[in-house]
Amino acid sequence: MSESGKGITSWCRVVIGAALLIFLTAGQVTPAGARGWRGGFDQRIAQADQSRISSEQAASIAGTTTKGRVLDVTYANGVYRVRVLQDDGRVRTVRVDANTGRVI
Repeated sequence: MSESGKGITSWCRVVIGAALLIFLTAGQVTPAGARGWRGGFDQRIAQADQSRISSEQAASIAGTTTKGRVLDVTYANGVYRVRVLQDDGRVRTVRVDANTGRVI
C-alpha cells in the first residue's frame, strides 16, 4: 500500500473512533448547573399546577353559584368548564378561572 493510502486509512479510523466516542457518551455528560434540554420548563409547569384550584373546588364554586347539581368538569387553557343541572331542569355551563377561582 502506498504512503498516501496509509494516511487516509489512519485518518478514517480517527474520525470513526471520535464519532463513536461522541455517540456513546451523548446525553451522559452535562455541564454543572444545567437544567436539561427543557430549561426548567417542567418546574414551571409544576408551579403552575400547584397555584391553580382543583376540579373539585371549581365544581363546588359553580354548584354554589348556580344552586344546582354538577354534571361534569373539564379543564382547558386555564379555565374549568363546569356543567350544572339547575333546579328548573336546564343545563348551564359555568366557567371558573383556574388561577383565581372566580366565575367568569
